Amino acid sequence: MKEYYSISLEDEEAQALLDITLLTDEPIKSFHFNGNIDGAIEVDELDYREMFWYDNHHVIGLYFSDSKISILPESLGNLSFLRFLVINSSSIQYIPFTIKNLKNLELFHFYCDPEINPEVSIDFPDIFKYLTSLKSFEVSGYYLIYIPPSFSELESLEELILEHCLISFDHSNFIRFKDNFLSTPVLELPIDYGKMKSLKKKIIKNIGLLDIQT
Repeated sequence: MKEYYSISLEDEEAQALLDITLLTDEPIKSFHFNGNIDGAIEVDELDYREMFWYDNHHVIGLYFSDSKISILPESLGNLSFLRFLVINSSSIQYIPFTIKNLKNLELFHFYCDPEINPEVSIDFPDIFKYLTSLKSFEVSGYYLIYIPPSFSELESLEELILEHCLISFDHSNFIRFKDNFLSTPVLELPIDYGKMKSLKKKIIKNIGLLDIQT
């Protein structure tokens, strides 16, 4: 066991939090996880920039709010017990491929307030086919995101919410035109929902698809 300040965690998990701390220059606020994900991310204490929840010597949840860091460390993939990851009005736009190791991740949410942050681009790596426990995925706010092909393989997904953002399904277009683009408003995504047999809630609202600008 390795100590992350006063919390005893598995060595690799403590190291992941230390790696985040090196980027933030301050320790991450800790909370004991009570078993309720929705309740955890709605508590009044969510005015800290970086927070984590723990239980039985494992990191269960991570929350970034108005964080000034722009990347998540590769060691985040060592948080194998992580069940929820929330990024709220943050500059974070680099998602490491190692997140594919988060087999227990159930909730993956992004929120961006245009009054606080400028537009944020997120180039998702092709990780979704590995996130076999993911139940809730949400992107809401001033984002331009690339969604890789494996997204449609989320067989356990129950909730999909995409609001007020721009989306690209073509990686080359995303890279070439993300800073100079046109978008076409859409009411539906051009993906195959056939494998999403668990999907119960789907909200596609005020989104646009990236167009090639001539």
